[in-house]
Order: sequence, then C-alpha cells, then structure tokens
Amino acid sequence: MRWVERQVLATDIMPVTGAVLRAVERDDRRITALHLATRWGDLTVTADSFVDASGDAVLSWLAGLDLQQADADIHGTIMAVFEGVDTDQSDAAGDLSRSHARPR
Repeated sequence: MRWVERQVLATDIMPVTGAVLRAVERDDRRITALHLATRWGDLTVTADSFVDASGDAVLSWLAGLDLQQADADIHGTIMAVFEGVDTDQSDAAGDLSRSHARPR
C-alpha cells in the first residue's frame, strides 16, 4: 500500500470514484464547493480547501480562475500505476516491444 492510500484510510476522507465535476462555487478567489455527478446521483462537496489534481486544471478552469496555457495543444494526460511488476526482467520487456513494434 502506498503512503497516500494509508493516509486516506487513516483520515476522514471518502474517495468518490468515477465522479464528474460539473460546477464549482467560489467566494472571490476561494473555491467553496464542488458539484459532482456520480452514478449514485448528484453530490456536493464543501471544504476549506481543494487540490486540483485533475492533470488538466479542470477545477481551476470551471472556477473561472486565471490559467497559464501551453502554446501547443496538449490532448489529455495519460497516467498509470503498475504494481507487482518485476522490473529486473528487462529482457522480457525488450522481447515484448520487439514483437509488437511496427515500422512507420
């Protein structure tokens, strides 16, 4: 178990997976509430502070805050967590990449 997972279990945090952020409430520049859609229905989350860990600043954007944007288009963020992978077997990864490589 990673540090962040242990912290979530040890605190009063309720993970809500699969939620879609639909709207944001704010008081001046302070975000005060998030309005989410979940498969169980709509959910409003209030807190003293929020962290935008979306990868594409969706919380800040929906709040109407100033954003810095790249000159070139960036089409999403791809992240993954791989657990229990034996990284000492680097030859297997080489074999896999060679067997699935396609000429351009």
